[in-house]
Amino acid sequence: SFGQFIASIILCRIALLQIVPSLTVISNFASAVASTPLFVLSETMNERLPPLIFTKSLKIAEEMLEADTSTSPSRARVWFFAYFMFINHSRLIQFFINGYQSVVSISIIFFPQYLGKLVPLLVAILFHQGLLSAFYVVLLFKKLLFRNTSDGTAKMQRNLDDDDEF
Repeated sequence: SFGQFIASIILCRIALLQIVPSLTVISNFASAVASTPLFVLSETMNERLPPLIFTKSLKIAEEMLEADTSTSPSRARVWFFAYFMFINHSRLIQFFINGYQSVVSISIIFFPQYLGKLVPLLVAILFHQGLLSAFYVVLLFKKLLFRNTSDGTAKMQRNLDDDDEF
C-alpha cells in the first residue's frame, strides 16, 4: 500500500535520528505511525492513502461475498468481513494501535513502573488483532478448500493425488 511506501522512505531518515540518543524516543514513535499519517496536506497523497475511517466496509463486504458465492452469504460472515475491513483499512484506528504499541515499548525502557497499567490493554489489543487475523485466514482457507454446491452445502475439491494425468 501507499502507506507502507511512505513508511519505507521515512524509516531511512528516522534511522539517522538514532545517532542522537535523546531522539530515539521520537524515532521509535515516528517509525510506528509512519504508515498511517493523520494529517495529510497533499490532495493526491490523501487519495492514495486509506481513509481515516473506512465507512464503506459493510457495502464492500456484501458485494465481495455475493460475487464469490452463488448463494447469498450469511449475515455473520458479511458482518465479520465488514468489521475486519473497518479495523484494517481505517487509518485512524491503525494510527492509534501502532502509536499505543510504540508508547508501551518506550515506557518499557524509560518508565517500567507504569507497565502494570499499560500492558493489559496492549495484550487485549494484540489478542483482538490476532483473533481477527486468524478468523480471516480460516474463512479464506474455507473458501479456497470448499466450494459451495447448488444446495448450499460445502463440497471438498478433488485432490491432486487422484488419478489425474498431467
